[in-house]
Amino acid sequence: MKQLKALEEQFQAVLQELAELSATVKDVEAGLVDLYHVRDGHLVCLCWKRGEKAFEAWHHVDSGFAGRQPL
Repeated sequence: MKQLKALEEQFQAVLQELAELSATVKDVEAGLVDLYHVRDGHLVCLCWKRGEKAFEAWHHVDSGFAGRQPL
């Protein structure tokens, strides 16, 4: 039970760090995180997926993951 509590606290700490960066966790299981960004004068989201070393894609705010485009 102590291990589970420790994992929960670590998870909450990571979520807090992301929130401080204005990042939004879109899907915990898939490991999707969006971060608002201005690209060519338009508000878009940088999109990170678990396994990627850095933000490698972006999408329009209203298109979501399906609209991902490489940076």
